[in-house]
Amino acid sequence: MHNGILISLSGLDEVSYDRHRHIVKVGAGNRWTNVYNHLDPKGVAVLGSRDSDVGVSGFLLGGGISFLSNKYGWSSDNVVEYEIVLANGSIIKANKYQHVDLLGCLRGGSSNFGIVTSFTLKTYNINAHAAGVVRYAQSSVPQLFTPLYNYIMTGQDADPNYHIIPNFIKDAGQPHRATFTQFYTREVDLSNPPLVMKPFVDGSIPAYNNFVANLTGVGSLPKAFGGGSTLSSPFRSQWHVTSVLADEQLFRTIHSLWLNVSLPYETSIPGFSNSIAMQPIGNKYIQTTNATPGRNVLGITAPLVVISANIYWSNASDDTTMELFLKDLFTQIKAAAAAVGKAAGYEYLNYGGVNQNPISQYGHNNLVKLRWVKRKYDPRNVFGTLVEGGFKIPGI
Repeated sequence: MHNGILISLSGLDEVSYDRHRHIVKVGAGNRWTNVYNHLDPKGVAVLGSRDSDVGVSGFLLGGGISFLSNKYGWSSDNVVEYEIVLANGSIIKANKYQHVDLLGCLRGGSSNFGIVTSFTLKTYNINAHAAGVVRYAQSSVPQLFTPLYNYIMTGQDADPNYHIIPNFIKDAGQPHRATFTQFYTREVDLSNPPLVMKPFVDGSIPAYNNFVANLTGVGSLPKAFGGGSTLSSPFRSQWHVTSVLADEQLFRTIHSLWLNVSLPYETSIPGFSNSIAMQPIGNKYIQTTNATPGRNVLGITAPLVVISANIYWSNASDDTTMELFLKDLFTQIKAAAAAVGKAAGYEYLNYGGVNQNPISQYGHNNLVKLRWVKRKYDPRNVFGTLVEGGFKIPGI
C-alpha cells in the first residue's frame, strides 16, 4: 500500500456468549483460535474455520465452509447479525428485522459494503466428537475415488454429522499422497465407525497414518491445523479454485492432470509444493440458504464439488511462473469437466486466486442484487475505489 492508511481491527477481539439465546457476538479482529478458546470450555460450537489461524471476518464474508456445514450449511448463513460501519460513517446492524437486503449481500459479498465490526453467530451444543487425519500413500490413492464419489452422492446427505476434507499432496521429489481430514459431530466407536465414515477409517484402504480419535472441544482439530500464523511462513503461496459436478472418472482425470501439469515445476522451482482438494457442497448448504432470512448471494442451486489448489514456492522471482502454472492447470481442469458436461462454474471466494474474481460467478440475478445494494449503501463506491485488494463487484 502506498500513500494510504492501514486500519487494524485486531483490537476488536470481543467474544461474548449468550447461553440463553444460543448466540455469540464475535469481534471482527478475532482469529478463530480465540473464538474456540472461549467456546470450547462451555461445550458449544460455531461454524468457524477449519484452520484456527484464519481471521473471522474474511472467512464469514466469503461464505465459509466449516466442519459442521454438512449439518448446518454455510457459515455465513449462521450469522444472525452483522454490525457494519458504512462509508458515510454511520453504524448499522443488518439482521432479519432491518437491512435484510444488506444482510444477504454480506453473506458472500466480501468487504464491498463497509467495515464489519462484529458478527453474531448461532451456537450449537456440540463438544465431544471424533476427528483427525488419515494419510494414504501413493499406492492407496486410486482406491479413494470410488468411496469419495459415493460419499458425495449419498453419504453426506444420509449422515450430515460427518465431514471430510479430501486433499491430495505432492512435494518435490516425493511420491504423491492423500490426507483425508475427518470430523464427526459426536463420539464414535472407532472399532465400528458409522457407515458413512467406515471406508476411510476401517483400514480397508491401507493408510500409513490414522490419527482419528474421540476429542473434546470442537476447536481442537482446527487449532491443530493452525500452529502459527501463515504470515511468518518463509514460503510464497497462491490459491486457485473452480467447481465441478460429481463424477468419479472426472475426479481421477483431475488428479492425473494435476500430477502431470505439476511435474516440470518440481525440479525447476525452488521450494515447490502443491496440493489439490475436492470439497463437496451438498444439499444441506442449499436447504439452509433457502430457509434463512437474507438469502446469500453465492448462487448455488445444486450440489457441486469445489476443486481448489494451493501451491508454495520460495522465490519472488518465480511468482509469474507460478501464476501461469495455476492458469494452465485450471484451464485443463475446466476443459475436462466441460467435455463430460460436468462444469459448474462457481468459485469459492475464500480460495480465489489473484487473477480470479469469484463474485463474477455468482449468477446474473445475484450480481444485479449486489450492484443495487452496493449503490444503496456505498453510493460513492468508497470500498471499491479507495480500498485496495479484495474481490470487487463487477459492473460498479
